Amino acid sequence: ICSEIGKKWKDFARALGIREGRIDDLEDILRYHRQNVGEQHWRRKLCDALDTARRTDLRKEVQSIF
Repeated sequence: ICSEIGKKWKDFARALGIREGRIDDLEDILRYHRQNVGEQHWRRKLCDALDTARRTDLRKEVQSIF
């Protein structure tokens, strides 16, 4: 995801509910969010955030991994 999200990463982070102050680096955002919610919830939120960031191509790729 990190290498493919491109300029949409801030939209992605906001869709995950991360505060502006935490939006430093996409890798940190994913790590932070995953550590603070359950695995199943994290997977659902990740896919929803990719939809919100208009990256359904990446959502489909992530779903195939899960």
